[in-house]
Amino acid sequence: MTLPITEHLRKNMLEKKLQQKYVARSSEDVATYVGKKQKLIVVEKPLETIPQGYTQVTMTYRGERHIFLIPEKAKFFMANPGEDSKPLDALDEIADFYAECSDFEHELKLGGTFSVTQTNVSTLARNSYAVWTINQLVKQQRGSETPEWNDAELERLGTNDAYVSDRLQGIAALMLGKNVQDLQEAGLDDILVHKKVQGTYKEILSEEEFDQITCWAGSHYELKSGYRNAGHDIERRHDTGHKKGWKISHEKEFSHLPSIEKLEQEIEEHRQNQGKEITRHDKALLRTLVNMKYIAQKDAAKQLDVMENA
Repeated sequence: MTLPITEHLRKNMLEKKLQQKYVARSSEDVATYVGKKQKLIVVEKPLETIPQGYTQVTMTYRGERHIFLIPEKAKFFMANPGEDSKPLDALDEIADFYAECSDFEHELKLGGTFSVTQTNVSTLARNSYAVWTINQLVKQQRGSETPEWNDAELERLGTNDAYVSDRLQGIAALMLGKNVQDLQEAGLDDILVHKKVQGTYKEILSEEEFDQITCWAGSHYELKSGYRNAGHDIERRHDTGHKKGWKISHEKEFSHLPSIEKLEQEIEEHRQNQGKEITRHDKALLRTLVNMKYIAQKDAAKQLDVMENA
């Protein structure tokens, strides 16, 4: 017989689980987490001695105080997005920090607890990460306020490759809700997925096509022998000027784009096959590029989520 888990018991189970992973209730706990190089450590009260390489952050929500220990580097990168010449270092640090924030937040939700403060920290990390991806894609010349594309990084990501650029445009089209006809001019024909649908479809013949498949039978136009029972039909009138007919099919091919995930997978596989270096941040960098080039100015609300584990 399984007894129901009471609210009190569930909270105790959550508290024990979080304490094992994140919550430090003693100096020994703090030392253990620091030794593991943990990015997020929750403490119950302010520490008099802060571990080397960490900083203590206090956040207050509705009169309740929450105290965290986080790496100094993570705090610097989140507080000063773009203020360093090594964006990849910032991306690594923030991505690691966010992963632990997300895990902690997930545990809270599983336990039926919601932490606004924790959500604020996670949001700050996400926003900072997005800014740092932009800084990896652009560069600013000394003495100039106008940023330029980081051509070396774009080359590394393969964006000058038609196979890659076509798929990036396809991703943007999916986010913006563009139709296939609008995309074909962008060179996306080779990535369209074709789907056949059963039915009866009629397409009006042009006058040139009508003349090609018919002949005047003395009182009306008639289909030439080679076109009878071959998916054509015409109106038969005693009028040489009346040329109306149709091509008839019972299967039609519609084109649509595959999913964003499929396009991203194709890009990664293509780059791997070309021997390109694939880093943990490439997916986010390419998503940021799509946002900057195609989506942000048209509909900012439809921008892709660029966080590493999105």
